[in-house]
Amino acid sequence: MRKAILFWIVLLLLTACSNGNGASQNTQFSENDAIAKVITNERSVRFSSDVSFPTEAKRVKGIIHGGGPAPGITIPGEFESSAKRVSEGTFIVTLTEYWKAEDFRDSTEKKGTLSAYWKYEVTPNKIKFLEQGGDTSPDLIE
Repeated sequence: MRKAILFWIVLLLLTACSNGNGASQNTQFSENDAIAKVITNERSVRFSSDVSFPTEAKRVKGIIHGGGPAPGITIPGEFESSAKRVSEGTFIVTLTEYWKAEDFRDSTEKKGTLSAYWKYEVTPNKIKFLEQGGDTSPDLIE
């Protein structure tokens, strides 16, 4: 009788542990995890190490380091990171930078606040670049 009870207790504990771990792996990957994953990866691929996108969902002030003759231009701006869950464990991460047109004018001579964005599909195991758009970012000017 004791062996039977012990068997059922062990079986119950093993079942509870395996179900809990499987479920928690999917729900632990948050929007901020997805953003941090993109920022960490893109600093070595798409952006220089001095780009100031936050590693969590928020908007911060910073300096956009642009191109041009050395040492290049610097423009006050804002950096925003956001993420939208599209399915369990999958997010669309958007990185957006903002700057005033009078601080940097591209060839279209736009007015007001300009912005450029980059979008990614992110899972715990993969980052897929989707698109970029908006105005021409000062950091892309050579």
